[in-house]
Amino acid sequence: MKTYSLFYTKILDSSMPIEYISKQIKELPLSFNLIDCINWQLFPYKPKTEFKLIHLYDGFYLHFKVHEKWVIGLTTTDNGAVYNDSCVEFFIDPAEDGSYYNFEFNCIGTTLLGFGSSRNDREFAPINVIKNIIRKASLGNKIIESPLENTIWELELIIPFTCLYNHTIDKLNTKSFRCNFYKCANKNPQTHYLTWNPVNTNTPDFHRPDFFGNTITYESIPEKS
Repeated sequence: MKTYSLFYTKILDSSMPIEYISKQIKELPLSFNLIDCINWQLFPYKPKTEFKLIHLYDGFYLHFKVHEKWVIGLTTTDNGAVYNDSCVEFFIDPAEDGSYYNFEFNCIGTTLLGFGSSRNDREFAPINVIKNIIRKASLGNKIIESPLENTIWELELIIPFTCLYNHTIDKLNTKSFRCNFYKCANKNPQTHYLTWNPVNTNTPDFHRPDFFGNTITYESIPEKS
């Protein structure tokens, strides 16, 4: 099981412009992590996919970077089937009790957000909750109907803790949680399913909190003098 070292900074918060937060984080010595586990041999394609997760004062900053042979983005309505497009995902169990949120984003920033304890009991988040997620997609937010070939795309996100709408998260809470990160595209010319922490199932299934990885105690980022 993998463990992710999550950095925490109290000088950046979700009310700040994402461009400002992104600039500040780029100046820190924090590397990207790979989503590169092929768990199902019927789907061997592995687009290079990286992520970086930072604990802000009152939320998360999440940055994905993908180099993909074919890129599509057909879903433009939140809580739609973003997983059919070029898609990245972040699943989090904040209380480590088996109930988790699935944050799913296609390459143009359209979002699906659900909550529950298994694949079969998902509850879609209210749209006004999803609207609180700040999304900056390098490809813009317009539909991509004809696949883009051999494309690098990025998605930067600010996820306020209020988006974990069935939990009360202390702004200064530095306890651990369990999570996993994914890359998929159900209807891409090259269908694929990648995970950060390995998932040991016979067929592709991201809704398995028993295969989530861990985070370690947050490490404080030094403040600039």
